Amino acid sequence: FKYFDIFVMASEKEGFPVSLLEAASLSIPSICTQNDIFTNIFNKDEVSFFDRENIESLNEAVIRLTKDRINYAKNIHNRFIKDYTSKVMAMNYMKLYNSLM
Repeated sequence: FKYFDIFVMASEKEGFPVSLLEAASLSIPSICTQNDIFTNIFNKDEVSFFDRENIESLNEAVIRLTKDRINYAKNIHNRFIKDYTSKVMAMNYMKLYNSLM
Protein backbone atom coordinates (compact mmCIF):
# COMPACT_ATOMS: atom_id res chain seq x y z
CA PHE A 1 0.00 0.00 0.00
CA LYS A 2 2.81 2.46 0.70
CA TYR A 3 3.47 2.77 -3.04
CA PHE A 4 -0.18 3.38 -4.01
CA ASP A 5 -1.30 6.80 -5.21
CA ILE A 6 -4.87 5.51 -5.40
CA PHE A 7 -6.62 2.26 -4.59
CA VAL A 8 -9.18 0.73 -6.98
CA MET A 9 -11.76 -1.83 -5.86
CA ALA A 10 -13.42 -2.98 -9.07
CA SER A 11 -15.36 -5.94 -7.70
CA GLU A 12 -18.73 -6.82 -9.13
CA LYS A 13 -19.72 -8.47 -5.85
CA GLU A 14 -17.95 -8.33 -2.55
CA GLY A 15 -18.40 -9.33 1.04
CA PHE A 16 -17.00 -6.94 3.60
CA PRO A 17 -14.09 -5.27 1.73
CA VAL A 18 -11.15 -5.54 4.13
CA SER A 19 -8.62 -4.33 1.55
CA LEU A 20 -10.67 -1.15 1.05
CA LEU A 21 -10.66 -0.59 4.81
CA GLU A 22 -6.89 -1.09 4.84
CA ALA A 23 -6.55 1.60 2.17
CA ALA A 24 -8.85 3.87 4.20
CA SER A 25 -6.77 3.31 7.32
CA LEU A 26 -3.74 4.59 5.42
CA SER A 27 -5.57 7.59 3.88
CA ILE A 28 -5.25 6.22 0.36
CA PRO A 29 -7.83 7.84 -1.95
CA SER A 30 -10.02 5.11 -3.39
CA ILE A 31 -12.18 4.34 -6.40
CA CYS A 32 -14.87 1.66 -6.15
CA THR A 33 -17.50 0.01 -8.24
CA GLN A 34 -20.87 1.52 -7.47
CA ASN A 35 -22.67 -1.34 -5.76
CA ASP A 36 -24.72 -1.76 -2.59
CA ILE A 37 -21.82 -2.99 -0.46
CA PHE A 38 -19.48 -0.09 -1.18
CA THR A 39 -22.15 2.62 -1.16
CA ASN A 40 -23.35 1.41 2.25
CA ILE A 41 -19.84 1.55 3.70
CA PHE A 42 -18.61 4.84 2.20
CA ASN A 43 -20.28 7.82 0.54
CA LYS A 44 -19.42 9.80 -2.60
CA ASP A 45 -17.33 12.30 -0.63
CA GLU A 46 -15.14 9.50 0.74
CA VAL A 47 -14.81 7.27 -2.34
CA SER A 48 -15.07 8.02 -6.05
CA PHE A 49 -17.59 5.56 -7.51
CA PHE A 50 -17.93 4.24 -11.05
CA ASP A 51 -20.28 2.02 -13.03
CA ARG A 52 -18.44 -1.22 -13.75
CA GLU A 53 -20.14 -1.59 -17.14
CA ASN A 54 -19.12 1.89 -18.33
CA ILE A 55 -15.45 2.63 -19.03
CA GLU A 56 -16.17 6.37 -19.32
CA SER A 57 -17.59 6.23 -15.80
CA LEU A 58 -14.25 4.85 -14.58
CA ASN A 59 -12.41 7.63 -16.38
CA GLU A 60 -14.69 10.21 -14.70
CA ALA A 61 -14.09 8.59 -11.29
CA VAL A 62 -10.32 8.82 -11.78
CA ILE A 63 -10.54 12.48 -12.85
CA ARG A 64 -12.86 13.31 -9.94
CA LEU A 65 -10.52 11.68 -7.45
CA THR A 66 -7.32 13.19 -8.83
CA LYS A 67 -8.83 16.70 -8.85
CA ASP A 68 -9.69 16.43 -5.16
CA ARG A 69 -7.21 13.79 -3.99
CA ILE A 70 -6.38 15.43 -0.66
CA ASN A 71 -10.02 15.71 0.41
CA TYR A 72 -10.79 12.14 -0.63
CA ALA A 73 -7.77 10.93 1.37
CA LYS A 74 -8.84 12.93 4.43
CA ASN A 75 -12.53 11.95 4.16
CA ILE A 76 -11.97 8.20 3.74
CA HIS A 77 -9.53 8.17 6.65
CA ASN A 78 -11.87 10.14 8.91
CA ARG A 79 -14.70 7.72 8.11
CA PHE A 80 -12.41 4.79 8.89
CA ILE A 81 -11.50 6.29 12.28
CA LYS A 82 -15.15 7.07 13.07
CA ASP A 83 -16.71 3.72 12.08
CA TYR A 84 -14.24 0.99 11.16
CA THR A 85 -11.33 0.73 13.59
CA SER A 86 -11.11 -2.58 15.43
CA LYS A 87 -12.05 -0.84 18.69
CA VAL A 88 -15.19 0.78 17.21
CA MET A 89 -16.22 -2.44 15.46
CA ALA A 90 -15.73 -4.47 18.65
CA MET A 91 -17.80 -1.98 20.64
CA ASN A 92 -20.59 -2.16 18.06
CA TYR A 93 -20.59 -5.96 18.13
CA MET A 94 -20.72 -5.85 21.93
CA LYS A 95 -23.71 -3.47 21.82
CA LEU A 96 -25.48 -5.79 19.40
CA TYR A 97 -24.67 -8.82 21.53
CA ASN A 98 -25.92 -7.08 24.69
CA SER A 99 -29.12 -5.97 22.97
CA LEU A 100 -29.86 -9.60 22.08
CA MET A 101 -29.33 -10.89 25.61
